[in-house]
Amino acid sequence: MSGKKSTQTYKARLQEKVKALLEQIDELEAEEEKEYEERDLNEMGGEGKEIDSEKLNEVMEKINQRLKNDTDNKDLKAAKKQIEKDFLPRMKKNMKHMRISWENAIASVKQTQTPPSCE
Repeated sequence: MSGKKSTQTYKARLQEKVKALLEQIDELEAEEEKEYEERDLNEMGGEGKEIDSEKLNEVMEKINQRLKNDTDNKDLKAAKKQIEKDFLPRMKKNMKHMRISWENAIASVKQTQTPPSCE
């Protein structure tokens, strides 16, 4: 039971860190809003929305596009590195643990629901 709770706590902390990074990127984007008429990165992972690896990949694509135009932007480079080296691997690991927990829960339910054999 504590494994499930720690996995959920870990996931919540990771979500908060990703949201903080997205807010930082959004601030950078606001500076260039006049030049680029694109939607905010915060729309991809805004308040109340679950951030998954697909959304992080979308953010990575957007960062890569911005880096093509501004190759010297250290903040974007740092954000890209943090997503690639930290957030994506941790999110994938967390999803793996959640899937294993879910599979174990299903197996446990199936065992308790299997009727005794009548031989």
